[in-house]
Amino acid sequence: MMKIKIVLVCFTLLMSLYSCNKKIDSGDDNVVNDTVTKYIDLALNDTIEFNKRIKYNDKAYSLIDLDKNDTTARRQMNQICYAYCLFNKNEKLKLAAEKLKSSSIKYGDTESLADAYRNLGLYYMSTSNNEKAIDYFFKAKKIFLSINKIDKVLKTMGNISITQSYACDFLGSNKTAIEMLSLAKETNAKIHEFFCYVKIGNNLSLLNDNFEAIKYFQKAEKLECSTSKKYSLNNDIASSLINMKKYNEAMTYIKKNLDDKKISYINPTNYSLSLSLYSYIQLKKNNFTNLKKKLDTAEKLFLHFNSGFGRNYNQSYLSMYYEKINDSIKAIEHAKKAVAISKSYKNPTDVLLCMQQLIKVDKKNASANAIEYIRINDSLQIAERKFRDKFARIAYETDEIIQQKNKAIRQKWNIAGLASLLILIGVLFFIINYLQTKQKRMLLLQDQQKANEQIYDLMLNQKEKEDEVREQEKKRIALELHDGIMNKLASTRMNLSVLSHKSDQETIDRCINYVHEIYKVEQEIRSVSHELHKEVLHKEDSFIKLLEDLIKEQKVNKTNYELELDSEINWNNISSKVKMNLYRIIQEACNNINKHAQANRATITFTIDEPNIYLSITDDGIGLGNKRTPKGIGIQNMKLRVKSLRGKINFSSGNYSGTTINISVPLRKKIKSIMVVGKNNTKRST
Repeated sequence: MMKIKIVLVCFTLLMSLYSCNKKIDSGDDNVVNDTVTKYIDLALNDTIEFNKRIKYNDKAYSLIDLDKNDTTARRQMNQICYAYCLFNKNEKLKLAAEKLKSSSIKYGDTESLADAYRNLGLYYMSTSNNEKAIDYFFKAKKIFLSINKIDKVLKTMGNISITQSYACDFLGSNKTAIEMLSLAKETNAKIHEFFCYVKIGNNLSLLNDNFEAIKYFQKAEKLECSTSKKYSLNNDIASSLINMKKYNEAMTYIKKNLDDKKISYINPTNYSLSLSLYSYIQLKKNNFTNLKKKLDTAEKLFLHFNSGFGRNYNQSYLSMYYEKINDSIKAIEHAKKAVAISKSYKNPTDVLLCMQQLIKVDKKNASANAIEYIRINDSLQIAERKFRDKFARIAYETDEIIQQKNKAIRQKWNIAGLASLLILIGVLFFIINYLQTKQKRMLLLQDQQKANEQIYDLMLNQKEKEDEVREQEKKRIALELHDGIMNKLASTRMNLSVLSHKSDQETIDRCINYVHEIYKVEQEIRSVSHELHKEVLHKEDSFIKLLEDLIKEQKVNKTNYELELDSEINWNNISSKVKMNLYRIIQEACNNINKHAQANRATITFTIDEPNIYLSITDDGIGLGNKRTPKGIGIQNMKLRVKSLRGKINFSSGNYSGTTINISVPLRKKIKSIMVVGKNNTKRST
C-alpha cells in the first residue's frame, strides 16, 4: 500500500525493480526445480543402494515449496509420493499426499488433485484399509478419465486390482487386470502390459491355479522391465513352482536373484524374499546347511525396511525349522509371530496360512486355534462379500457419473452443431442469392472467355500431340538400337573374340557362322525402319523361334542356357508389344550374364496364370554381391519396360549364390509407352 503514495517517477522505478526481482525469483525457482528433479531421479534409480535412494527422496521432499502456485513442484511431489510408496514409508507418503491435495485444491490443479487422491489410495492400500483405498482410487480414476490421462488411468486401474487382491477378491482383481490389459495393448503401454501379466499370475497362484499362473509369468518374462521388477518376477515364478512342488525349477529362479551381487543393496525386500524361499526349499529337502543363518538374515532385512509382506512367511519357515529339530517352544513362538504379523496388516488369507502352522506345532491349544481358524475363515468370506458389494457400488456410481457427463457433453455438442448448421444455412443462402444476381451480368463475358480458352487449348493440345508422336518415334528407334542391335553386336563381338585366343580351323569355321549374324543385324536395322518387329512377332512360331535362336546364339559362351515354355501359353493371344518387350528383357539379361555373372548355367522360364504371364531368368553366377539394387542402364531399361507393361519386376541375389529376375505382366491392361534411359542418362521412349 505504501507504493501508491509515492510519486509517479519513483513508482515506475520501483515497479521496474520489482519486475527484475520477480525474474530473479523465477530463476531461483528453476534452480530448485532442477535440483529436486535430480534427487528424484536418483531416488527412483533402482541400481543405487536402497538406503541412499530413501535419503535422496527425503532431500527432494525438503526442497519443495507447495505454497507457491508451481505446477512443476506439484508434479515433483507426486513422484516423491510414489517413491515413498516403493520404500514402504507409509507415514511420509500420507503427509506428502495431503500436502499435494491441499495445494491442488488451492490452485485448481485438477490433474495434481487426482494424483493426490491416488497417493492417498496407495497409503490406505499399504495400511490394509482397502475400502478407503478403493474410494480414493475411483476418485482419481474418474478425474484422469475426464482429462484423458490414459497412462495414469492405467496406473490407477493397477492399484485397484492390487487392492482387490489384498481384500481377497482375486477374481475381481483379475477382471480389473484383464480390462487394464486390453487398454494397455490398445495404447501400446508395455510397462502396464507387464504389470497385468504379473498381477493375473499372482491371482491365479492364490487361487491355486499355479499352472496357468506360470503361463502369465512367462508372458511377462518376454517383455522388458526394470531390474527390481525382474527380481520380483523371479520370486513370483519360484513361489508358484514351490506350490506345484517343483523345487528344483523354483531354485533356478531364486538363484537368478541371489547370484546377482547387486540385489542385496539395491532391492533388499526382494533379496529377503529370495532368501526366505530358498530356505523353505531347503526345509522341504531336509537340508539344514546355513538354513538358520539365511532365515535370520531375511528377518533382519524385513525388520530394517519395515516390510510386513514376506516377514510373516519367514517367521512361519522358522517355526517349521524348529519343528524339524524338535524345539517345540521356539516353533510355537515363531508360529505365533507369523500369525501376529499377518493380523497386523489385516490379510485374512495370510492369517489362515500362518494359523495352519500354529495349529500343527501348538498341539496343546490346537482346538482353540482351530476354532479361531474357522472364525477367521468365516469373517473372511463375509468381508470379501462386503468389499465386493462396495466395489460394485462405487464402480456403478462412477460409471453413472461418467455416463451423465458424456450425455451432457453430447447434448452440448448437439446444440452447438444445430446452431452452427443454422448459421451455415443462412450464410449459404446469402451467398447463393448474391451469386445468382451477379451471375446474370457475367454470363455473356464468361461464355466468350471460355470459347477463347477452348480454342487456345485445342491449338496447344494439337501441338503437344504432334511433338509427342515425333519424340516417341525417335525414342522408340533409339530403344530398338540399344536393346536389340547393340546387344546382338555385343554378342557377335564376344563370340568372335575367341579368335584372339584360338586360331585353329575348327574355331574359324565356327566363328564364320557368327559373321552371318552381321547380316541379321542389317536386317533388324531395316525392320526398325519399317516397324517390321510387330509383324515378325505376330505369329506364335515366330516368337518361339526367336527365343530358340537367341539361346543358340549363346552357346559359344561359357554359360549353358535352357529355355522352358509353359505349354498352356497361347502366344497368338499375347500382343506383339508384350512379346517384343519380354524378348528385349531376355536379350539384356543374357548380355549381363555373359559379361558379369561367370555362371555355368542359366534358365529362362515362361509360365502363365491368367490374367498374368510370368518370366523368370535364373543363373548360378557370382550374384550382385553388396549391390542389393542394380543400377546399370540395361537394368533400368528392364524396369521401365516392365513398368510400361503395368507389370512387376524383382531382383534377388546373394554373394556367390546366383541371381534371379522374376517378372509378372498382366495381359488385359492397357500398356503405356516405354520410357528408357540411354547412355547419356537422358530418358527415351518407344
